[in-house]
Amino acid sequence: MPAEDARRPAVLKVEGSGRSVKRGDVPEEILAAYLTDAARGRSLGFYVDARATRPAFRDRGDRLLADRNDPGPIRAMVAVAAHRGWTTISVRGDKDFSREVWREARRRGIEVRGYAPTRRDLEAEAKRDQTRSKPRHPAPALAKPMTPERRAAIVEAVVAARMLDPERARRLLDAARARMTPIVALARGGRDRTRSADNAARDR
Repeated sequence: MPAEDARRPAVLKVEGSGRSVKRGDVPEEILAAYLTDAARGRSLGFYVDARATRPAFRDRGDRLLADRNDPGPIRAMVAVAAHRGWTTISVRGDKDFSREVWREARRRGIEVRGYAPTRRDLEAEAKRDQTRSKPRHPAPALAKPMTPERRAAIVEAVVAARMLDPERARRLLDAARARMTPIVALARGGRDRTRSADNAARDR
């Protein structure tokens, strides 16, 4: 949406001292997202693509200017301000532009002068904070390790359900039990040693 007065672009300006006011000092992601052109006098224009006739925003070093209230470029402008170490900025423009700058700057810990948030602005941001603080996905429950006894019981149930010949099923189960017996004994021995150690510690 165009700004209220196309002859007076909306402005985001550093207040006080910032780490950098160098034109073109922007994050790598901004350089990757926009094409630049320094043909417009003192400004460095940032264009969304090669066909665009007007820049999404312009960089004059100590201030950033935009002719439109598009959220994407506004987020980029605030990202540039944060990258340059600006801790306080002033904003001039219509309410939509100023509100979006305030919202983005607030999330980055930048103080904004020139816009007083409304009660609804503050309520909306509080709700967004709550949403961002909630985990998106619950942590998966850790599966308990399967004991050798449980594994043996599953093998027996599967063989009994699949084998129609009882004698063949018995032979398979006997062979499976023979292979599992050392594993089960080893697991039981480990548990018994753990219990003995726990009991000895308690007796002390």
